[in-house]
Amino acid sequence: MQKDITNIFIETPHDKQVMMFSATMNESMKAIAKRLMQNPFEVFINDDKLVLHGLKQYFVKLKED
Repeated sequence: MQKDITNIFIETPHDKQVMMFSATMNESMKAIAKRLMQNPFEVFINDDKLVLHGLKQYFVKLKED
């Protein structure tokens, strides 16, 4: 994934806004974010403040072919 993110960053215009969103982010991804972004910062949401009212999840099982 690191190589893909770096390639996307290189192939897109220099003057751009870069944001990364993830429920979890390991240390190597944080290092990439710091390298690619200007003034990066993390936003943390406490579990008790996370509201998922009305969230519905579905899955569809498909045949491999």
